[in-house]
Amino acid sequence: MATTMSTGEDRFQDRRNAVEPLEVTEGVASRDERARLNLLPGDTVYCIRRIRRHGNRIVLVENVRLPAKLFPSPLDRSDVCDISTLAKEYDLLLGQAVERISSTLASDSVANALHIVVGTPVVQLDRIVHLRDGQPAEWRTAYGVDSEKWSRLLS
Repeated sequence: MATTMSTGEDRFQDRRNAVEPLEVTEGVASRDERARLNLLPGDTVYCIRRIRRHGNRIVLVENVRLPAKLFPSPLDRSDVCDISTLAKEYDLLLGQAVERISSTLASDSVANALHIVVGTPVVQLDRIVHLRDGQPAEWRTAYGVDSEKWSRLLS
């Protein structure tokens, strides 16, 4: 009978492409959030800030907004790995996702999260995930520096 022991190295390998939520807040949707998520004035959203790692290196910082009306239970940091997991948990059927890619200069918050200098050129990903009925379920903006590594994470 063969036994497998878990070592610290094994745990490290499991976290090589880890998603780490940094902050989860709930608030009234901004004008941009209302426009992107098809919300009404006064509707609330969850705002999630998270990072993605490849090995020990942070390759993406993400800002995710979710309509609170789709996710009636309060979210915490352990709930926010990805929209697929949340959709399953709340019996939502995901449909089309539309993602745009562009470049921009790193803001203070992006630069701090990626450990780069403010103003460094970064790739910006802007994605809306819809439910099958067409209703927006997630708006995510992500910023990264190393296009080779972050593109593997997204595929």
